[in-house]
Amino acid sequence: MKAILAGLLDRGRTLLILLLFLLTAGSAAYVIIPKEAMPDIDIPIFFVTVAYPGVSADDAERLLVEPLERELQQVDGLDEMISNAGEGFAIIRLDFRPGFDSRTAMLDVQQAVDVVSPELPAEAEQPVVNEVNIDLFPILSIVLSGPLEERSLLQIARHLRDRLEGIDGVLEVNILGEREEVMEILVDPTIMETYRISFKEVADAIDRNNRLIPSGSVHAGAG
Repeated sequence: MKAILAGLLDRGRTLLILLLFLLTAGSAAYVIIPKEAMPDIDIPIFFVTVAYPGVSADDAERLLVEPLERELQQVDGLDEMISNAGEGFAIIRLDFRPGFDSRTAMLDVQQAVDVVSPELPAEAEQPVVNEVNIDLFPILSIVLSGPLEERSLLQIARHLRDRLEGIDGVLEVNILGEREEVMEILVDPTIMETYRISFKEVADAIDRNNRLIPSGSVHAGAG
């Protein structure tokens, strides 16, 4: 080892050239290689849900969970499996290794569930396979609350949404809890009968009042 170090020290110019080459190659690689602040790391996660109304937790584990576990544990790429049985249902969570193809995992899980389905009780519903996409989860959640009317809070939320969407790097901002405003009309059948107005006429009047029509231009006389 000492002989190697001594030989390297004797060739200082060669080491300097090698060091410059490594620094240049590293700088070029840093510029060329794509970089992301939030890299997309594919971690397939699936939930297998089976509903069996009226079954106890113990029977759900014996009749639903155990047959599914025996078949699902043979799926390629599976990293972890977590099962939960309750009254009237059974849920199995499947975590695959990072980078495993989501489409392949989905097909393998669905195929395994189809194999087990005939073994499940006839009263049980068909198992449902759902995929969890982590990329669709919100990065930041903001809660607005206070002694204000719902309409005022919604106006603040819409204003804040517009401001946040204008920030560089923000893809989308969604408002949860926003309810569509509706109008309720209570009619008195006696009064309608007195004025000889039908329900259809009332509905048509409301529909005509809530319609957007382009104005265009009108030419009349000298105007």
